[in-house]
Amino acid sequence: MKKDKYRIIEPFLKKEKKLKELSSEHEIPYSTLKRWIKAYKEFGSKGLSKKTRSDKDSFRKADDKIVEYITKEHKKNPNINITTLYNNYLTAFKNKNITKLSYNTIYRMATNLDPFSQKYVNKNLTNIKKQNDIYRISTEKFHIKNLNINEGVANIAIIYDVYDDSILNYKIYTEEIKEDHYLMLIRDTIIKNRVEDYLVKPKNIFIDDFKIGNKEKFFKILKELNININGNLEKNKEITRFVRFLEKDIINIFKGEPLSIKYLNYNLEKYICNGVLKNIPESNKLFDFNKLDFLFESADRKIQNYGVRFKNNLYSAEVLKEYIGEIVTLRYNVFDLNILKIYQKNKYLFSVYQTDALI
Repeated sequence: MKKDKYRIIEPFLKKEKKLKELSSEHEIPYSTLKRWIKAYKEFGSKGLSKKTRSDKDSFRKADDKIVEYITKEHKKNPNINITTLYNNYLTAFKNKNITKLSYNTIYRMATNLDPFSQKYVNKNLTNIKKQNDIYRISTEKFHIKNLNINEGVANIAIIYDVYDDSILNYKIYTEEIKEDHYLMLIRDTIIKNRVEDYLVKPKNIFIDDFKIGNKEKFFKILKELNININGNLEKNKEITRFVRFLEKDIINIFKGEPLSIKYLNYNLEKYICNGVLKNIPESNKLFDFNKLDFLFESADRKIQNYGVRFKNNLYSAEVLKEYIGEIVTLRYNVFDLNILKIYQKNKYLFSVYQTDALI
């Protein structure tokens, strides 16, 4: 172990790399590396040896069991309240002859398990190393007097690569931007980033002014797509300035001509978007395009002899007859119910189209 520690800090000792670089490269906390260097300077290679705990065979085993318990409880219910988790822990270990952990310790353990915590956001924003690691979505009020809605006030969402602030996509909305709007914008952005036979996806997407409600849905996206979608960010002042400039330019260019949201959504792309994809690592490539359907909403339905009834619409197709009586999962865009994608056990089967509206 001491050889491994020395190998990690050696570039710093030889003044070849900074400590922050090593922290990012090896995903080891900066404070831990500082401790290793201090120990090495004071005691040499012996200072990097792992010390044996006097309570190794007693408390440590109990501690491992507690960590395992907290992990299972958190996995079972990602939305569990920390107080409830702590009380459950006290009950589970009530008659065990161990040193009880404090509320704060349980809180820290749960936070480390939570990929949607502020701690996770800050860590990843600090350790950006390359393109396509982190995308960010910023939203702003969009004021264009000659827009044909809401007295000229709309909402614009801009998605960009945090590495160099290059803008990848945008969307203007008449309504308040909510969870489903963000997910569909993310899906559209990834589809636009097609390179030959694969799509390009980030590892993280952080959304300004966004609070995750149902974490289970986002855990599923993390599991299936390996994309962590998170909130907890304050507004980006640079994007605010950009939108203000954009408003002035549109007003100057169109000089009072009536404008529609649809027109702006189709015609500002060349003006706004400047992201260029290059040197894409394998971990950012997505070859199974159907994986993006995990960004859709989903619902389970039984196939009837007439097809599928969903949200006052009827969907039918010849291929559905093979699945009459079976339960399938429908994945769908909440803003376009013309098409349903049919899944069974997370495997894509086929798509069906709306044939009639039910009254």
